[in-house]
Amino acid sequence: MLLGINKNLTLRPCLDSDYGAVYDLSAENMSAAVAKHWGGWDADLFRKDFRPGQITIIEHKGNFIGFFDFSRQTSAVGYLHNIQLKKDFQGQGLGRYLLDKIESQARQEGCREIRLRVFKDLPARKFYEHLGYIITDDNGDSVDMAKTIV
Repeated sequence: MLLGINKNLTLRPCLDSDYGAVYDLSAENMSAAVAKHWGGWDADLFRKDFRPGQITIIEHKGNFIGFFDFSRQTSAVGYLHNIQLKKDFQGQGLGRYLLDKIESQARQEGCREIRLRVFKDLPARKFYEHLGYIITDDNGDSVDMAKTIV
């Protein structure tokens, strides 16, 4: 249930100037898990991996509330690198709504599958499983998942 959020939702391409907001939200949501599994948050690596051309900014009433990072691996396979929402906007159906939009757009562009990687112990894993993503590989602390979208 989106509780009217989608009426005031804007998706727009990420700009270089969005780096701070994307970085801060990623660190807020993921630094504990990254520290637990990889030994610590690496700001330099985050900066190096920041690719605004594949990131979509999510705004509610003009305010930044999250982002997703999606790219094509091949003509038929898309990869969801990241999806992050501010805590106040989690648990309201927005993640499901965004994944539906991502899958729909990917399908229109010829993708037949979406892949992702998630830490095993995060609630996101169950969320993806609930939406039809299946585990394709076990990497120790994380799992690769995929969903056929045709």
